[in-house]
Amino acid sequence: MIPGGRKWVRHLRANNPLDLPEAIQRYLAKSAVPYAPLALGDAQETGNTLSYVMTPAGDAKRYYDGRIRRKYSFQINAKHKQSIEAIQQLNRIMYAMEGAARNSIVSANGSFVFLRAKMTGSPNQIGIWEDDGGDYAVYAGAFQVEVILN
Repeated sequence: MIPGGRKWVRHLRANNPLDLPEAIQRYLAKSAVPYAPLALGDAQETGNTLSYVMTPAGDAKRYYDGRIRRKYSFQINAKHKQSIEAIQQLNRIMYAMEGAARNSIVSANGSFVFLRAKMTGSPNQIGIWEDDGGDYAVYAGAFQVEVILN
């Protein structure tokens, strides 16, 4: 296989699963100083939590060399006893993501190259959740990330 050729790209993609969610978790842990660990899917823990869901967004653009330019949407849910804390956390995440440079979010296994991120949904209230004997506000925010899949 020739490095950089189509077969090489297919080999890399088959042997290196996309680690974009983990790379974003690492970046946000440093940049947005979350009040709780960011968990994939629903946060089942009691108390203050942060969770996210990642889905592909829109069409992908395929390059001749086999690489793919793709967008992914992230919805982040913030649950906190105090509404303002959940809103402020989502704002910190949005500012961190929009301010991310190309070398800020890096794949540990070479599965992607980060291009840019943008906020697509301002923090909005989903509801009040009864948890651990108290009421918690749940807010959601959304952003989109554009990457090149290797």
